[in-house]
Amino acid sequence: MSLSKLIPQIADNINKARGARLDHDDCGHSYYTNGGIFQNQCKEIVRNFLDAAVLKLATEKRLTLPLLGEFSLSDQPPPVTDGDLQVLFSPAPKLTRTIEGTPAGKTASLKKEVASELYVTEKRVKEITDEMQRSICAALVSSGEFAIQSLGKFRITNEASSKNAGSMVQFRAKPFLRDLLAKVTDKQIERMVAKRAKKNSSRKKAAVSSGTLDRKRLARVRKLLHSRDPENVGMAMLVLEQIALPEDYVAVFETSGLMERLLRADSTEVVEVAAKIVAATKNSSVQKRFWKLIGLGSSAKSRELKIGKSYRSSVKDTNWICATTLEKFFLDTRNQSLNSISISSCSNLLDLRLAGLNQLSELYLGSNGLNSLHLEYLPALENAEMRACEKLSELTLSSLENLRKLTLDSCAIETLPEDIGGLCSLHKLDLSSNPLKALPKSIGQLSQLQTLNL
Repeated sequence: MSLSKLIPQIADNINKARGARLDHDDCGHSYYTNGGIFQNQCKEIVRNFLDAAVLKLATEKRLTLPLLGEFSLSDQPPPVTDGDLQVLFSPAPKLTRTIEGTPAGKTASLKKEVASELYVTEKRVKEITDEMQRSICAALVSSGEFAIQSLGKFRITNEASSKNAGSMVQFRAKPFLRDLLAKVTDKQIERMVAKRAKKNSSRKKAAVSSGTLDRKRLARVRKLLHSRDPENVGMAMLVLEQIALPEDYVAVFETSGLMERLLRADSTEVVEVAAKIVAATKNSSVQKRFWKLIGLGSSAKSRELKIGKSYRSSVKDTNWICATTLEKFFLDTRNQSLNSISISSCSNLLDLRLAGLNQLSELYLGSNGLNSLHLEYLPALENAEMRACEKLSELTLSSLENLRKLTLDSCAIETLPEDIGGLCSLHKLDLSSNPLKALPKSIGQLSQLQTLNL
């Protein structure tokens, strides 16, 4: 059994405990009374909590989950018992890789970190994660096995075993789990062992480790990606993020029909999911094919990126372009040498963050659906123009020491950020046709400013 099957049960248990019920407003939107929670909200909190738990274990070498147990790194083999009921823990390859690649240190408390990340209260996080741990313990005791993809596998046994002698993570059950184990009868144990033996003997091939996708899981992920239901697509991405390796992402991209769906211009959401999968493949040939397919393929050679219906090199459908596709495109090291970017007529490009492009000197954004723009750590940027971005109201300007010309013409800027005072090389500032209410005091720090257009 795995955690994904418990998510609906966890959400239902919390809603029953709160007396929450599903209702609808006058517009037909669904909501829960008494602070109830939807399954996708529950899933997001649980996923973030477990991701934070893995990082905490990797950095602090120790992790305590109040109801489940204690995890610690150790070079010593686990104690071998003879006939006593115990829980064997096998860390997932993803956890092992995280441990090996993370320096020791200190992290924030799990509840606090998840609460700040998702903008919920720590009380809500504790309520959901406590219920998650109760459900895991109950499922483990009833079935004898449980898998948490980001952490590893738990198995109940009464056999003296040295199979996990080399395990780098030791697990010790907490009193809550030990009390549940004490209620397990010998007959239940026998049934668990027999069921596992039957399951293993019926396999045509050896079991695949929890860090890679076997054929069955791969087929399920492909099926979910074929769905038009955003929740199904989200579930597929959750599975991939937690257990997949780069070669798994390549297999998913090659066999899930994403290429064909992109050619049919299915939706921006499909392109967004495909961009995440392509970036995770870490395969240059797959990435090159994908960027070329959505119209971004030739930019790295010319050191110019031009997107928009007014350009010859425009994409076939600019509505494909969203923040995720550009973010993944710029993460590709081959595309970090761009010195000019021009983007227009992209209605789905709502948020854009450009950071760390060390050679970018010119930026033009025109007639986009942008709401927010963040320009950070662009040391070579000299000219930035934003024209007719009628929804652009949020702006961040950080570490742009060489910016000489900044144009914000016909945007929706009401207030300028205080960090505009850090543009120490700015010569020309054009703020015409904006609903400005005031100028920040830091504008007086622009000692090189020669032209100000209001």
